[in-house]
Amino acid sequence: MVAMFSAVKCAHVDTIKCDLQSSIEKAIECFVANGHTRIGFAGEPLTKKKQEHYKEAMYKAGLI
Repeated sequence: MVAMFSAVKCAHVDTIKCDLQSSIEKAIECFVANGHTRIGFAGEPLTKKKQEHYKEAMYKAGLI
């Protein structure tokens, strides 16, 4: 089992951490490079920081 984006407090589970801001920004850049302009965000209630990064990336891309 591998948990991504969040640390799991268990000695038997590997975790992968990534730079959320950079990852979201690169995803938005990829969508824009492929002609997409209507890019949504869906997440659970605990994703406030991810949503902030999404908004920043959309702003940088000139989409909001």
